[in-house]
Amino acid sequence: RTDPHVAPRELQEMYLYPFKKVIEQAHPLGVMASYNDWDGVPIIASYYFLTELLREAFGFTGYVVSDSEAVEYVFSKHHVAKDNKDAIRQVVEAGLNVRTNFTQPKTFILPLRELIKDGSISMKTIDSRVADVLRVKFKLGLFDHPYVKDVKAADKIVGTDKHENFVMEMERQSLVLLKNVNNTLPLDKSKLKKVFVTGPLAAETNYAISRYGPNHIPVT
Repeated sequence: RTDPHVAPRELQEMYLYPFKKVIEQAHPLGVMASYNDWDGVPIIASYYFLTELLREAFGFTGYVVSDSEAVEYVFSKHHVAKDNKDAIRQVVEAGLNVRTNFTQPKTFILPLRELIKDGSISMKTIDSRVADVLRVKFKLGLFDHPYVKDVKAADKIVGTDKHENFVMEMERQSLVLLKNVNNTLPLDKSKLKKVFVTGPLAAETNYAISRYGPNHIPVT
């Protein structure tokens, strides 16, 4: 959520590389723009990131959604917009398709209508942003079947052994072991009586029980 303070070459070769691979190989249908900025420009209001890189360079064809209140932060926290209306103009022109917040959508929709009416945002831009969303809905078959028949289907899939094992393997492959004193790793459970877990997140269980975790898996 902060400016990484990196040069363009470092940004391209280190920070953007994994994102580029995900877009090119996994073909995600949606991407969330982050809160942070780069070189003084909020990512969510950056035409460079949301259009030139994401769509033109990486080939992304889905929709871009904001994190909660990220649009408003362009004005209230980043201070690069003169007001909330100007923040909306910036993010839409940058490439944002969907705005997310825990408030009524009218605080976004009404200023957007004014921006369209006074010509600050062209209908060509609006058509393009809407087309990205409709394209995803079409791919998902929502025009033919807009409602889910089994509302509990997700709970039967999320958190299964198959998916947890896959996530565990992803985590293993993402780790880089720099030093292994006395061959401590990997740990042998048969030889362990106690494991000491320390640090600021040692007792953090909120992520497992909040909306960021599956609701049918108990936390013990």
